[in-house]
Amino acid sequence: MKQIIAILLSMIAIVVFTTVYFFSSTQGIRENIFQEDGYTLKLEDPAIKGSVRIQKEWLNDKKTDVDKPVLKKGSSTVLLESVSIDSDSNYTLTFDIRQSFKDKEKGGFLTNFNRGGEEVTFKPKENVLFTTANGEKIEKDQILVGETSGPNERYTIDVNRDYFDTVQDYVRVEFDFQYYTYKKDQ
Repeated sequence: MKQIIAILLSMIAIVVFTTVYFFSSTQGIRENIFQEDGYTLKLEDPAIKGSVRIQKEWLNDKKTDVDKPVLKKGSSTVLLESVSIDSDSNYTLTFDIRQSFKDKEKGGFLTNFNRGGEEVTFKPKENVLFTTANGEKIEKDQILVGETSGPNERYTIDVNRDYFDTVQDYVRVEFDFQYYTYKKDQ
């Protein structure tokens, strides 16, 4: 009987510890901020531009880990994580917005989430712009914008491989993010 009680108490302690750890962790704070649970959220800038050059040597038949910072602001860093080939032989650019909410009281962060009205939705990538090294705009029909989410805010942009095979030097990708500030309610 003592063993059963000890096991039950251990399980309860693990559940309590995990719950407290999650809600005091960066992820827990992030969720509270996004849900405005104890925090006030304010859109400071709806279109902060970020851009990166996709180098020709990254466009090959295997995954290229890039980990190139695209933009830093507030507690956020946008990274181009990798360039790879998908199952349809398109190039997939994987981006991640890494956010840190170490300051639990106030701060700012970049996001691709749209907080319009009552619902929070992923911001469409309609403002993605691709240009060649010569400044030539790449037509939208060559760009297949995919959206996935993962830890923090990870998303992908797919581009027709046939088009990229004609690129001479590099392709410049430009897109925008929203910048929010948060403040803990008193």
